[in-house]
Amino acid sequence: MSMEALEGFLGKIFKETEGYVYFPVRDRDGRFKNVFFQWPQHKASIARHCFKYESQGYEVYYSPVIYETPRPGKDNFKGSHVLWADYDGNAESVSVLTDRREGDPTGDSPAAAAGAPGITVRTSTAGRMHAYWVLDEFVTDRDAIESGNRFLAYETQADTGGWDANQLMRPPYTTNFGYTKPERKGKTYEVVVDEISSRVVAWNSFRNKVAERLPRDVKQFSGLVFITAARRNPRNYTVEA
Repeated sequence: MSMEALEGFLGKIFKETEGYVYFPVRDRDGRFKNVFFQWPQHKASIARHCFKYESQGYEVYYSPVIYETPRPGKDNFKGSHVLWADYDGNAESVSVLTDRREGDPTGDSPAAAAGAPGITVRTSTAGRMHAYWVLDEFVTDRDAIESGNRFLAYETQADTGGWDANQLMRPPYTTNFGYTKPERKGKTYEVVVDEISSRVVAWNSFRNKVAERLPRDVKQFSGLVFITAARRNPRNYTVEA
Protein backbone atom coordinates (compact mmCIF):
# COMPACT_ATOMS: atom_id res chain seq x y z
CA MET A 1 0.00 0.00 0.00
CA SER A 2 1.15 3.53 -0.69
CA MET A 3 -0.08 6.66 1.03
CA GLU A 4 1.42 8.87 -1.65
CA ALA A 5 -0.03 6.83 -4.51
CA LEU A 6 -3.54 6.94 -3.05
CA GLU A 7 -3.27 10.66 -2.36
CA GLY A 8 -2.11 11.18 -5.94
CA PHE A 9 -5.06 9.22 -7.32
CA LEU A 10 -7.54 11.18 -5.21
CA GLY A 11 -5.92 14.40 -6.38
CA LYS A 12 -6.83 13.40 -9.96
CA ILE A 13 -10.45 12.75 -8.94
CA PHE A 14 -11.11 15.72 -6.66
CA LYS A 15 -8.34 18.12 -7.72
CA GLU A 16 -8.11 21.08 -5.29
CA THR A 17 -11.83 21.85 -5.08
CA GLU A 18 -12.87 22.33 -1.46
CA GLY A 19 -15.78 20.43 0.02
CA TYR A 20 -16.66 17.15 1.71
CA VAL A 21 -15.80 13.71 0.33
CA TYR A 22 -17.41 10.43 1.30
CA PHE A 23 -15.44 7.28 2.28
CA PRO A 24 -17.77 4.69 3.87
CA VAL A 25 -16.56 1.26 5.00
CA ARG A 26 -18.45 -2.02 5.37
CA ASP A 27 -17.66 -4.94 7.65
CA ARG A 28 -18.02 -8.61 6.72
CA ASP A 29 -21.57 -8.63 8.14
CA GLY A 30 -22.69 -5.84 5.85
CA ARG A 31 -22.74 -3.04 8.42
CA PHE A 32 -21.69 0.35 7.08
CA LYS A 33 -19.84 3.15 8.79
CA ASN A 34 -20.45 6.37 6.89
CA VAL A 35 -17.45 8.70 7.05
CA PHE A 36 -16.82 12.12 5.52
CA PHE A 37 -13.65 14.18 5.29
CA GLN A 38 -13.00 17.76 4.33
CA TRP A 39 -11.10 17.95 1.08
CA PRO A 40 -8.30 18.79 0.40
CA GLN A 41 -7.42 19.72 4.00
CA HIS A 42 -7.57 16.13 5.26
CA LYS A 43 -6.06 14.33 2.27
CA ALA A 44 -3.52 12.43 4.39
CA SER A 45 -6.22 11.44 6.89
CA ILE A 46 -8.26 9.87 4.10
CA ALA A 47 -5.38 7.61 3.09
CA ARG A 48 -4.82 6.58 6.72
CA HIS A 49 -8.54 5.89 7.08
CA CYS A 50 -8.58 3.64 3.99
CA PHE A 51 -5.57 1.59 5.03
CA LYS A 52 -6.62 1.38 8.68
CA TYR A 53 -10.00 -0.16 7.86
CA GLU A 54 -8.62 -2.32 5.09
CA SER A 55 -6.16 -3.82 7.59
CA GLN A 56 -9.15 -4.68 9.81
CA GLY A 57 -10.89 -6.54 7.00
CA TYR A 58 -13.36 -3.84 5.97
CA GLU A 59 -14.47 -3.19 2.41
CA VAL A 60 -13.48 0.41 1.63
CA TYR A 61 -15.52 2.58 -0.72
CA TYR A 62 -15.71 6.18 -1.81
CA SER A 63 -17.86 8.52 -3.88
CA PRO A 64 -16.10 10.32 -6.77
CA VAL A 65 -18.08 13.55 -6.25
CA ILE A 66 -17.70 16.46 -3.85
CA TYR A 67 -20.45 17.49 -1.42
CA GLU A 68 -21.34 20.83 0.13
CA THR A 69 -21.98 19.30 3.56
CA PRO A 70 -21.26 15.88 5.09
CA ARG A 71 -24.35 14.14 3.68
CA PRO A 72 -24.50 12.47 0.25
CA GLY A 73 -27.97 13.72 -0.63
CA LYS A 74 -29.09 15.41 -3.82
CA ASP A 75 -29.22 18.84 -2.22
CA ASN A 76 -25.64 18.47 -0.98
CA PHE A 77 -24.06 17.68 -4.34
CA LYS A 78 -21.41 20.31 -5.03
CA GLY A 79 -19.94 18.92 -8.22
CA SER A 80 -17.61 16.51 -9.96
CA HIS A 81 -14.42 16.64 -11.98
CA VAL A 82 -15.11 13.22 -13.53
CA LEU A 83 -17.61 10.97 -15.24
CA TRP A 84 -17.40 7.23 -14.52
CA ALA A 85 -18.57 3.73 -15.43
CA ASP A 86 -18.39 0.37 -13.65
CA TYR A 87 -17.61 -2.79 -15.66
CA ASP A 88 -18.51 -6.22 -14.28
CA GLY A 89 -16.34 -8.43 -16.44
CA ASN A 90 -16.57 -6.70 -19.81
CA ALA A 91 -14.09 -3.84 -19.47
CA GLU A 92 -12.87 -4.44 -23.02
CA SER A 93 -16.17 -2.97 -24.30
CA VAL A 94 -14.93 0.51 -23.35
CA SER A 95 -12.70 0.30 -26.43
CA VAL A 96 -15.73 1.22 -28.54
CA LEU A 97 -15.12 4.84 -27.54
CA THR A 98 -11.55 4.76 -28.81
CA ASP A 99 -12.67 3.05 -32.03
CA ARG A 100 -15.33 5.68 -32.64
CA ARG A 101 -12.97 8.56 -31.99
CA GLU A 102 -10.55 7.11 -34.54
CA GLY A 103 -13.43 6.74 -37.00
CA ASP A 104 -14.74 10.22 -36.28
CA PRO A 105 -11.75 12.54 -35.85
CA THR A 106 -14.04 15.59 -35.97
CA GLY A 107 -15.64 14.48 -32.68
CA ASP A 108 -19.18 14.94 -33.99
CA SER A 109 -20.56 12.04 -31.94
CA PRO A 110 -20.63 11.99 -28.12
CA ALA A 111 -18.68 8.72 -28.11
CA ALA A 112 -15.91 10.31 -30.11
CA ALA A 113 -16.03 13.40 -27.90
CA ALA A 114 -15.48 11.22 -24.82
CA GLY A 115 -12.79 8.93 -26.16
CA ALA A 116 -10.96 6.47 -23.93
CA PRO A 117 -11.13 6.98 -20.15
CA GLY A 118 -8.25 8.88 -18.59
CA ILE A 119 -8.13 6.65 -15.50
CA THR A 120 -8.86 2.93 -15.15
CA VAL A 121 -8.86 0.88 -11.96
CA ARG A 122 -9.03 -2.93 -11.92
CA THR A 123 -11.23 -4.03 -9.02
CA SER A 124 -10.75 -7.82 -9.09
CA THR A 125 -10.47 -10.23 -12.02
CA ALA A 126 -9.72 -9.25 -15.60
CA GLY A 127 -12.55 -7.24 -17.10
CA ARG A 128 -13.82 -5.86 -13.80
CA MET A 129 -12.94 -2.21 -13.83
CA HIS A 130 -13.88 1.31 -12.81
CA ALA A 131 -13.26 3.86 -15.57
CA TYR A 132 -13.09 7.63 -15.14
CA TRP A 133 -13.26 10.37 -17.74
CA VAL A 134 -11.58 13.49 -16.37
CA LEU A 135 -13.41 16.67 -17.37
CA ASP A 136 -11.85 19.98 -18.32
CA GLU A 137 -14.01 21.80 -15.78
CA PHE A 138 -15.74 21.29 -12.43
CA VAL A 139 -19.39 20.44 -13.19
CA THR A 140 -21.97 21.48 -10.60
CA ASP A 141 -25.05 20.21 -12.46
CA ARG A 142 -25.86 16.84 -10.92
CA ASP A 143 -28.40 15.91 -13.62
CA ALA A 144 -25.82 16.61 -16.32
CA ILE A 145 -23.23 14.40 -14.60
CA GLU A 146 -25.75 11.59 -14.30
CA SER A 147 -26.80 11.95 -17.94
CA GLY A 148 -23.17 11.75 -19.00
CA ASN A 149 -22.66 8.64 -16.88
CA ARG A 150 -25.82 7.05 -18.28
CA PHE A 151 -24.67 7.65 -21.82
CA LEU A 152 -21.27 6.08 -21.13
CA ALA A 153 -22.85 3.11 -19.36
CA TYR A 154 -25.19 2.30 -22.23
CA GLU A 155 -22.72 3.13 -24.98
CA THR A 156 -20.04 0.82 -23.56
CA GLN A 157 -22.25 -1.87 -21.96
CA ALA A 158 -21.17 -0.99 -18.44
CA ASP A 159 -23.28 -1.55 -15.32
CA THR A 160 -26.42 0.49 -16.05
CA GLY A 161 -27.14 0.82 -12.34
CA GLY A 162 -23.85 2.58 -11.62
CA TRP A 163 -24.42 6.03 -13.08
CA ASP A 164 -26.08 7.88 -10.18
CA ALA A 165 -24.17 10.63 -8.40
CA ASN A 166 -24.23 8.70 -5.11
CA GLN A 167 -22.53 5.68 -6.65
CA LEU A 168 -19.86 4.05 -4.50
CA MET A 169 -16.56 3.01 -6.08
CA ARG A 170 -13.46 1.29 -4.70
CA PRO A 171 -10.34 3.38 -4.10
CA PRO A 172 -7.18 1.79 -5.51
CA TYR A 173 -4.47 0.27 -3.33
CA THR A 174 -7.13 -1.30 -1.08
CA THR A 175 -8.46 -4.87 -0.98
CA ASN A 176 -11.65 -6.25 -2.48
CA PHE A 177 -12.64 -8.87 0.10
CA GLY A 178 -15.80 -9.96 -1.76
CA TYR A 179 -17.84 -10.78 1.33
CA THR A 180 -21.07 -10.67 -0.68
CA LYS A 181 -19.74 -13.20 -3.20
CA PRO A 182 -19.53 -16.64 -1.55
CA GLU A 183 -18.57 -18.21 -4.89
CA ARG A 184 -15.13 -16.63 -4.46
CA LYS A 185 -14.58 -18.85 -1.38
CA GLY A 186 -12.64 -16.20 0.48
CA LYS A 187 -10.37 -15.18 -2.39
CA THR A 188 -9.43 -11.50 -2.23
CA TYR A 189 -8.12 -9.09 -4.87
CA GLU A 190 -6.02 -5.98 -4.73
CA VAL A 191 -7.66 -2.94 -6.30
CA VAL A 192 -5.02 -1.54 -8.64
CA VAL A 193 -4.61 1.36 -11.03
CA ASP A 194 -4.20 0.12 -14.60
CA GLU A 195 -3.75 3.56 -16.13
CA ILE A 196 -3.61 7.23 -15.21
CA SER A 197 -3.19 9.47 -18.24
CA SER A 198 -3.45 13.15 -19.07
CA ARG A 199 -6.55 12.66 -21.25
CA VAL A 200 -9.42 15.05 -20.55
CA VAL A 201 -12.91 15.46 -21.97
CA ALA A 202 -14.09 18.84 -23.25
CA TRP A 203 -17.24 18.97 -21.13
CA ASN A 204 -19.31 21.49 -23.07
CA SER A 205 -18.81 19.66 -26.35
CA PHE A 206 -19.57 16.25 -24.83
CA ARG A 207 -22.61 17.48 -22.89
CA ASN A 208 -24.21 19.13 -25.91
CA LYS A 209 -23.78 16.03 -28.05
CA VAL A 210 -25.20 13.72 -25.36
CA ALA A 211 -28.23 15.97 -24.83
CA GLU A 212 -29.18 15.53 -28.48
CA ARG A 213 -28.50 11.82 -28.82
CA LEU A 214 -29.49 10.01 -25.60
CA PRO A 215 -31.74 7.08 -26.61
CA ARG A 216 -35.25 6.94 -25.21
CA ASP A 217 -34.57 3.88 -23.10
CA VAL A 218 -31.92 5.84 -21.23
CA LYS A 219 -34.06 8.92 -20.67
CA GLN A 220 -36.74 6.90 -18.92
CA PHE A 221 -34.32 6.16 -16.07
CA SER A 222 -34.02 9.81 -15.09
CA GLY A 223 -36.79 9.59 -12.49
CA LEU A 224 -35.59 6.46 -10.70
CA VAL A 225 -34.06 6.56 -7.23
CA PHE A 226 -31.19 4.13 -6.70
CA ILE A 227 -30.70 2.86 -3.16
CA THR A 228 -27.11 3.18 -1.98
CA ALA A 229 -25.44 2.38 1.30
CA ALA A 230 -25.71 6.03 2.27
CA ARG A 231 -29.47 6.05 1.85
CA ARG A 232 -29.93 2.84 3.82
CA ASN A 233 -28.47 4.51 6.89
CA PRO A 234 -29.06 8.22 6.37
CA ARG A 235 -28.67 9.50 9.92
CA ASN A 236 -25.40 8.00 11.00
CA TYR A 237 -22.53 10.02 9.53
CA THR A 238 -19.11 10.74 10.93
CA VAL A 239 -16.87 13.62 9.93
CA GLU A 240 -13.23 12.89 10.59
CA ALA A 241 -10.02 14.92 10.37
